[in-house]
Amino acid sequence: MYKNIDVEYGFQVVLSTIPNQEDINFEDDIEKHFFESYKNKIGSKDDYLYSPLKFYMLGSYDVCYISLIDNFKFAHRLFEPKREEYEDDFVYNDHAFQSYSGFALNDKSHLEQMFTNKPDKYFTGIINLKLNNGLLIGNGLVYIEAITDLLKKIINIPFLIFQTFSWFEISLVLFVDYPEDLSKVISDLRSAEFKDLDTDKFDLSKSLYKDIFPNESNDKIGRTSVFSDTHTYFGLNEKLIKSDEKDKYFQDFKKLTQTGEITLKTEVEWHVKPGHVHGLENTLSSNNELKDLIGDTKKQFVLGKSDYLLKEKETNILSNIYLIRHIIKSEKYCDLFNDVRKIKSYVYLDSCFEQCDIEPKESKPLFWFDKLNKLCVTSAEFLEYDKYLKSLKISRQVRNKVLKIFSNYNNGIQNPILFPYFLDFTVFVENLKKLIKYEFDRSKKVFIEVRTLEKKLNENIKVFQEGYNVRFLNGYHFENISDFDLDFNNSIQQLLSSYGTFVYEYGKSFYKPDKSKNEVEYSPIIQLNDIDTISNDLSINYSVHHLTSPEFVFATILKELLNHLELYNEDLNKQVLNQYNNNLEKIKDKINESYLDDMFDSNLIEVNYFIIDSIRFGLTFNYDFDLFSHWFWSYNFQNSALFNTSGMINEYRLRMELFRIMLIKNYFGIKKKMKCPSPEIYSYWKMHYKKIDKISKAFLKNIDKDNGFLGFINGTFSKYFDNYTTNEIISNSKELGEAIAELEKIENRVSNLYKFDASKIGKFIFNQLKNKEFSNNLYFLDDLMWKLLNSHYESNDKSITTMKRDWCKGEVLPQYKKAQEDVLYSIDPTGGVYFSDTIKTKKYFKDNAECLLKIIDFSLKQKKQFISERVC
Repeated sequence: MYKNIDVEYGFQVVLSTIPNQEDINFEDDIEKHFFESYKNKIGSKDDYLYSPLKFYMLGSYDVCYISLIDNFKFAHRLFEPKREEYEDDFVYNDHAFQSYSGFALNDKSHLEQMFTNKPDKYFTGIINLKLNNGLLIGNGLVYIEAITDLLKKIINIPFLIFQTFSWFEISLVLFVDYPEDLSKVISDLRSAEFKDLDTDKFDLSKSLYKDIFPNESNDKIGRTSVFSDTHTYFGLNEKLIKSDEKDKYFQDFKKLTQTGEITLKTEVEWHVKPGHVHGLENTLSSNNELKDLIGDTKKQFVLGKSDYLLKEKETNILSNIYLIRHIIKSEKYCDLFNDVRKIKSYVYLDSCFEQCDIEPKESKPLFWFDKLNKLCVTSAEFLEYDKYLKSLKISRQVRNKVLKIFSNYNNGIQNPILFPYFLDFTVFVENLKKLIKYEFDRSKKVFIEVRTLEKKLNENIKVFQEGYNVRFLNGYHFENISDFDLDFNNSIQQLLSSYGTFVYEYGKSFYKPDKSKNEVEYSPIIQLNDIDTISNDLSINYSVHHLTSPEFVFATILKELLNHLELYNEDLNKQVLNQYNNNLEKIKDKINESYLDDMFDSNLIEVNYFIIDSIRFGLTFNYDFDLFSHWFWSYNFQNSALFNTSGMINEYRLRMELFRIMLIKNYFGIKKKMKCPSPEIYSYWKMHYKKIDKISKAFLKNIDKDNGFLGFINGTFSKYFDNYTTNEIISNSKELGEAIAELEKIENRVSNLYKFDASKIGKFIFNQLKNKEFSNNLYFLDDLMWKLLNSHYESNDKSITTMKRDWCKGEVLPQYKKAQEDVLYSIDPTGGVYFSDTIKTKKYFKDNAECLLKIIDFSLKQKKQFISERVC
């Protein structure tokens, strides 16, 4: 796996329109109440953090803020000022924004200097680069590093380079005094070919291209573009708009435009209100600085918008700058908006492309379409499944939605730029087809209630629509509309897709469909529509903040994967759960404890959790009860659903969680008494600990003998570790192989398994092998998760500290800050974590950034095999 990871900072780019309002300064409010207030709140003294570079934009947006950050929680925030000074009935006029974030890849010192001193160049260009999927997939971060090296070689002007979570991997921010310098860079980028990369760092044989075009020569692939798309925004230095006209900075710029040293062709599109054309002309012609914005008499309709496009009289950037200065500096409502609803500028840069050699006629580019078509739902299948649905008497409404799923999926998966993000739905669509075919075949043998089947289909429809929308909305199709998604205030296609691959690959260890029986494959869609992590066999719904805090994903990933184990495992149903449910009343009578009866009556006991937690304890936490307990309570304490509005934890939920962890403690023979994990729950803990300890032992004693839990859990462990014996790890460590072989012989007590496995399996997997490179995906995932969980555990002094809030105001109580100084972070009961100082924030960011980049790298490499198996 890729190891050259050293990221100190993140970034956020926000592009926004500015609402035009009398006596209101939206920019000042944003800068004071969005950026400055946050910086003061966290106590940051660094000039370069949360102090954005600001530019005025030509195009669909009016202003751009680029911030250097060290906490992705900042990028989650709604880009909306919160000001208390206005009247109660005040609202900002309509405005739109787009935001994206990720990792800042420049050297630490360069970033700090750039954001402290602020660039003085007149113009900025923000170039978003979508990398060539054929070269990126299979190589991962190695390709991104090669691209970074290429950019440093061909760009000879100041620039920032960011790796994003959005649909494009790279975002460049360039600072220039002359527009032709930006044009030269764009031309060079769009002309760059694979052969221009440093091939010593990049292995072409690992790329997706070599799998799907095996007969193409390296020379031909070497002529492919390294980028599949570029999108550029053009901006002006803030000082060109805000400085006094007599200021030297502005006068120097004005002189350069008047002498023709700085030239830029632009057009202004005016969204004119009906009947207001002459009013706009009069306003512009009466202003000496703006009259150059209109021609003599020539006007044009922009078809489809019913707007007027007034051509500029002069191709001079100065007229555009005067227009923006007029709008921004208007003390009251800008007079132009009496006649127009919106103003948009278009920028035209002179091309700097060099003349290229004429290719021979027989040379054809590499086309994706015939390859991606193999992932699609065919026209014949459309007809076939439409017939099945009609035969099943599915309503027209539901039937059309199912067919629309196939259509939308086809449109996404055939897009050569965005298809990696729609690969998430490939298995989903395959499973949906299998479901329909299965029900169609079954309907010939038994009667099926249509309502029941429609409920199943509607569950699929809901998951697809929510998952598809968030991936499609933030793509380039909708780049110029406001980000109205409720779950996240950033584009996050990279994160969603990477976690999807992570879950899919890890799930293979537990769900292996029998392809001969056409069984469904486990591949849930990663969603963002819940306050807490919830999963079923179709999706896993994560809390949005957990995507950039992977420790919470890792601590619960097996719980989410195994939540529906019984759906895929007949042995579990027949041998364990059915027998348990049949004997439950006998078990309760035999134990004869009213406290236990009350917990059952209150639905506080769920035996599925016991099976899942047992497997989690062994596989995620390596039979380390202290580590398991730490993350068990850490996750619960940041889950607001466990608390009442008074700020106190819910007693019933505490009893349920305490019973769950007590079962694990007693089942695995942990003798050490558990300590109360937090003072906030001490009274409940003291009240219930002994009772729950007693009934959990009685419960285990009675289910241990007759209900097959031991055999199933042991069998799951054994099958899981079998995955390690199928690759080169076994040949690299004979002792580990012997340990696994011995493990398979264990059939009786889990306590023996605990003692044996903690000293043998865990020792080799997490210690002796941690510095070696293996192709085994399971080893990589286990190692990645365990290292991060253990690192945070130790950095928090192996203890849990909860953040104290004033529950009337919801604000942090400063008098408890000292208790948080000795740990990396404290748990925030409203979700996520809280840092007592900026040094801890930086450490947390750096550790998690490394982990997130490894997940992204893993996903990009695994997608190659996923695609190749289906199209080659």
